Parts: sequence; structure tokens; C-alpha cells
Amino acid sequence: MIKNYSQNVEISSRKMRKYIIVFSISLIIAAANFYGCLKDKITPPVENPLKESGELLFYLEDNGDYINSSAMPSLVDVDEVHSNIQYYLLLDIRKPDEFSAGHIQNAINKIPSELIAYLDSINYQQIPKIIIISKNGQSSAYYTCLLRLYGFNNTFSMSYGMAAWNQAFSDEWLAALNFDYTLLSDYSDVNVPKPPFTPLPEISLSGTSLEDRVKNRIKNLMMINFEDYLIESEGTATINYGWLMAFSDEYLIVCYDTTFLYKDIMDGIFHPAEAISLHPAPNSELSSTEYLQSIPSNKKSAFYSTNGQLTAFVTAYLRLLGYDARSVLFGANNMYYDLLLQSDAFGDEAFSNDKIRDYPFVNEK
Repeated sequence: MIKNYSQNVEISSRKMRKYIIVFSISLIIAAANFYGCLKDKITPPVENPLKESGELLFYLEDNGDYINSSAMPSLVDVDEVHSNIQYYLLLDIRKPDEFSAGHIQNAINKIPSELIAYLDSINYQQIPKIIIISKNGQSSAYYTCLLRLYGFNNTFSMSYGMAAWNQAFSDEWLAALNFDYTLLSDYSDVNVPKPPFTPLPEISLSGTSLEDRVKNRIKNLMMINFEDYLIESEGTATINYGWLMAFSDEYLIVCYDTTFLYKDIMDGIFHPAEAISLHPAPNSELSSTEYLQSIPSNKKSAFYSTNGQLTAFVTAYLRLLGYDARSVLFGANNMYYDLLLQSDAFGDEAFSNDKIRDYPFVNEK
């Protein structure tokens, strides 16, 4: 059950630690220059108001803490979807003309800005899984995260999108498989220290209760387009890897995956020289008691994972908190595909023709 804001005022000692961390991080930095799990080093005045970004973070961590939980990322593969078409609700978020050119039988076309209102209008709790479908799995991962944070806990993103459903939709994914050998000299095996902690971003929330204010902010983000295919450019919440390397000094680059994607000497996998490493769940480093605030609130950040789907989830979360975060589209598949394909640890997350099924689809044109 989601608690309202007035109930959250009566916080337990565990919650008070979160309050202290979020609210007084700048004082902690001045008192102790260290990295790691923050403890109760000081006690700020109780009457000091919590900033809106702190309220939002408190709410998210107190109501499931999805981004740091074992449920993240919420992905299902195309084989599962194909086997459960009659049981799952399929929501295809592509443009209407793309949907008409080919979609899964029984899928319903809803653009992202329509999803919350539609789900609120049906008995969604009785559906085993609600599957969000996009062209390549990048945008569906992003919007699935926002839906999860809103409270739709049975939503999932179809992994690799329509690209894995049928060869007819795979062009963008196959075109993204890349290994730019000219960038190898910019890679490093040196562990880069995480930046100093900074205050949470400044945001503005509107609504009566805290729950209303958080949900209104999520609704606003659902209306902003997540560009899931870019060539040498950046979008509002995404970035092409080539563009990132050309303007790397403007970003904090983050490897958001297991340690082996950051550095695996056996497989020859290294990281961009400036990149830091942050771990996802189950050993997440993005909580208020870990390294969330090592992400600068005054600088753009770019997150990469093996295939871009994981970072689409985390980018949605960070942008909700007010961070200027972007997901590197297609992840390491677009960075050093050959190494990924040959890696024992990540070979299964290298997209290839083996992942593409020949499942039937409906063509309305």
C-alpha cells in the first residue's frame, strides 16, 4: 500500500537515516571526504525542510525502491511473449504507421503519453503481464521503468523489441552492431574514482499529496519522446556512442553493468578512459546510501550497458530525479561488438541473427 506524505512524516530511525543523507549531503562532504556507504555522521535540524528532489527520492525508495531491487530490469524475451499471446496484454508504443506496417497479433497501439490513462481505465491487476513493445527494446525499457515507478508492477519490456520478433524489423539493431577500432586508443584498464558527492538536482513538483506530485512528474516524462535510434547525435534521453566520444568532456561516462563490462582483461574488454563504474542490482550502487549523489547534478551523464536496455531503465529513473542523464543506444553492441560477441561473460547479450525469430505478424497495409 502506497503511503501518503503525511504518514511519511512519522519516520522510523531507518527512514531518518535516509532523510539525513538526502538532506545534508553537502555538510557530510565537508566533514568527511570519503566514498562508500554513508552513515549517520551528523544530525541536521529536524525543522529544516526537505527539498522536492529529496522528497521524491524518499518516496521512491520507501515504496519498493524499484531501481535498486531484484525486479529491475523487467524484461521478457520474445519466446515467452509468443507462448503467452492469449494471456498477456501487448502494448505496442511505435508510431501508428510503423504499427500498421507490421505488429504482433492482438497487440494494441498506444503511444507512450497514452499508456497511463489506458492502464488506469482497465482492470490491469488481473493481467499476468503487460508487455511494452518498441522497435528495438530501448524506448520500451525506458517507459516500462516509468510505469513501474508509477505503480504498474506487472509491466515488462519485450527484450530487443520487434527486432527479435521477425527479421522484417531487425534492420536498426543489425546496423547498430559496431566496432570502431580507431577508438581503442581511448580505452583504459585503470579504475577511475567516482566523483565527489553533489546535492540532488533542483526540481519542481506539482500536486496535493506527495504521491500526486510524483505521479504528475512521471506523467510529464511519459509525454517526452525517447529517441531510440540516432546517428551521430544526442537526444533528450539518449545518445549515440560516436557522438559521446566526440564530446566526451561534456559528460560523466558511466559503465552501468557488471564489473566485467568495465574491465575484463581476459576478453580484452576495457572502458572509455574517463568512465566510472556503477553497479546495478542486486548490488546496486544507486541508492541514497550508496553512490547516487556521485552523479553530478550540474553536468550531463551518459550510461552504457551491454545492449542499452538496462541503461534505458536507469536513465528513466535518473531523469525523474532531475538528472540530465542519457542512455547510450545499443550499449557495448555499438561500441566493441566483436569483443562482446566473443566474450564468455557477455556473448549472450551480443545481438545477432540467432536472436531473431520468424514469428508471424499482422500487416495492415
